[in-house]
Amino acid sequence: MSYTMDNITGIYEAKRDEIREVKADQAMQAAILDAYKEEYTALTLEERSKESPVTSIRFLTVAEYEYLKRISADRSPNYNGDFRIEDMNDVNFFPIYPSFTKTLGLLKQSGIKDFGPVDVDDVFCIELISDYFETVYYGSYGEETVAAATAYPVTEVEDLDGSEKIILENDGDPENIAKMKEVLDNAVDMVLVRKNGLQPMEYGITIRVYMKDANIEKSIAEREFVTYVFPADKIPEFVKEAFKLDQVKGRDIATGLVNVAQ
Repeated sequence: MSYTMDNITGIYEAKRDEIREVKADQAMQAAILDAYKEEYTALTLEERSKESPVTSIRFLTVAEYEYLKRISADRSPNYNGDFRIEDMNDVNFFPIYPSFTKTLGLLKQSGIKDFGPVDVDDVFCIELISDYFETVYYGSYGEETVAAATAYPVTEVEDLDGSEKIILENDGDPENIAKMKEVLDNAVDMVLVRKNGLQPMEYGITIRVYMKDANIEKSIAEREFVTYVFPADKIPEFVKEAFKLDQVKGRDIATGLVNVAQ
């Protein structure tokens, strides 16, 4: 990693489709950069195969800053001379893992603190969607392993939409709340997952987390959501049972470090 403080204009953190500026003076920025370089360099393939990133970080260079200013100038009729953070895409953000304790500690000192799972109290509902509903899969590396998954009725969860989707509503029901918390504790932000690639992940089940907002009248279709997936070894039992995963062949699981070793 070749970043140096003489070429950095700021530090940004991103997760759950949100980018935030790290409010830190130059000394703190230098400390964060040094800590991240140290921990990123020490990171092993084995650790990456077992850990999911908890957030991501970007060290914005002078050239990137000037480029973003030009974009904002073109897009904003009331351009004020600086770039708009909404014009910054998820580019050049590096993963931060739970083991990066120095980096995470410095970010906390700078006001970035929520690195854990989403609080269930802030969630409107969760959708879990199975791709194994009447689907034909083909194996990787050119080996055809055609396996049509059978459609199973999902009877273990009360709120349903057909047999391929589970909807968990934050309706105060203790069982629903417990299941929502279990999903949130184990699922990983899809954007962060893509920054790793070495951890086995279950891509046949898509998780959509809809957050609460001021407009409580919005339907699910009108709300924005963040997409999550499960690590292959952290799928809750109620999800496995509801989608009958033990009876599905040709599951869409990224094998992570196994692929690298081949």
